[in-house]
Amino acid sequence: MISEVLALLAASAAAPVPAATPLPELPVFMAADCASADSRAKVLTSPFADGSYEERLENYVNARAQGTLGRLDHTDISAEQRRAILDATLMSPEFASTTDENARRDAALEPHFKTLESDPSDAEACRAIVHISGEIHAMLLSVAAQWDRLALTIDREIAKTEESD
Repeated sequence: MISEVLALLAASAAAPVPAATPLPELPVFMAADCASADSRAKVLTSPFADGSYEERLENYVNARAQGTLGRLDHTDISAEQRRAILDATLMSPEFASTTDENARRDAALEPHFKTLESDPSDAEACRAIVHISGEIHAMLLSVAAQWDRLALTIDREIAKTEESD
């Protein structure tokens, strides 16, 4: 479920890539999207309804991870320096705060996933997906921002290392 994807996101948060990696295309629904049968049908056939959003998130995470590894692999930064950079960033209060907030959001989604598993009416399923899409979007944006901050830190450290050589 979402916890597994979030674990993958968190584990890979140390793997930023330049801003060229677009966020996965996932819709963000609003309560109004459940008002009519036509709009509700769009929600009920979305990637959140069939679970395919998880694959999109995994692909995004993998692209971010590959981008970072490629950036670091083309530098003279030692393995010890790399660990120090990542440790300092990953242990920062800001990183911990974002991780905690996303864990809270993930836990808050549990009842909505249970609703989807319970063979709900279309209206109930639609409302659950509205909540899920909004929270996943918020989590994705915060994780992307973490990676962007980490990428800047790595870029600064690469520049410092190259200047001192």
